[in-house]
Amino acid sequence: MGLDLGEAVEAAARNTEGLEAVHVVQGDLTRPPIRPGTMDIVYSVGVLHHLPRPADGFRALAKLLVPGGMLVAWCYAREGNGWVLALVDPARRVTSRLPLRVVSSLAAAVTLPLWAALRALYAPALTRPTLRRLLPYESYLSDLVPFPFREVHSIAFDQLLAPVAHYMPRGEIERCFAESGLRLASLRWHHANSWAAHGYL
Repeated sequence: MGLDLGEAVEAAARNTEGLEAVHVVQGDLTRPPIRPGTMDIVYSVGVLHHLPRPADGFRALAKLLVPGGMLVAWCYAREGNGWVLALVDPARRVTSRLPLRVVSSLAAAVTLPLWAALRALYAPALTRPTLRRLLPYESYLSDLVPFPFREVHSIAFDQLLAPVAHYMPRGEIERCFAESGLRLASLRWHHANSWAAHGYL
């Protein structure tokens, strides 16, 4: 079952219409239109940090789990994102209020030099460890090397469009799991810029 607040559910429903075991629902993650205690696994990637209060989302998702059910979450980290907090976050407060076409154009302006750097520096660095160690943000950006331009643009677009983005310190992730009644089983600093975590009810 997939859940989204916006009209993206329509595209998701079209893309999965041939899959009998998939059902897409439109609704608010903090008040999901799903019966509590019915999910074995809840998987949330890149969503909770965009809520006004991420802890509310953790609590709401935990309530959907059956006893012993698992919550998997990926969230932006405060650790390792100093430049994002200093540059991107203030810009987002302005760009998130602009028309979509303007934000898309701004994202393209950001993506062009990034795309060039991915091709000219990060791609060769995949086979040159010395160069790789010299590049900033290399763990994350190296993973973007095989992505098509459109996908890199969508990442930049997402960064500029979201009206809310919380960069969560490790302790906040731990608290969100604990306060939701979840036993944290793993918490990994992914690409030195985000948290990948899972826990059980």
